[in-house]
Amino acid sequence: MKSKGFEARANGVDVGKRDDVHALFAQIESEFAAPVAVLVNNAVWARFEPLAQIEVETVERMFAVGVHGLIWTTQAAAPQMERRGGGSIVNLSSVSAFNPAKDLHCLFRLKAGVVGLSRHRRSSSVQRRSVST
Repeated sequence: MKSKGFEARANGVDVGKRDDVHALFAQIESEFAAPVAVLVNNAVWARFEPLAQIEVETVERMFAVGVHGLIWTTQAAAPQMERRGGGSIVNLSSVSAFNPAKDLHCLFRLKAGVVGLSRHRRSSSVQRRSVST
């Protein structure tokens, strides 16, 4: 990417924590002296367990990362993209959203949520794409 004039950096954040996500996006905009142009939502935290054995904490963490995280990152990125005149948000899902396998009770619901959120919000200035993997 450097040879083509681009710079990429990795940043760590718990996407399930709204305030942390918003702070990171503000930091990124400040460091690059420009609003975010592209967001790829690919975060997931998953456990595969029989329905009867799933604990509350497992469900809460899965949805904090997989659904809430998508909401918080989109919420933080969209205004920056609007300020720059546009951008792209790519939400990665899974075939599990449509065809769940054994012991994927929470994951298929989570990924169906990603697909639903991707289809719901549309904007003329920020392009959103949903990609099932």
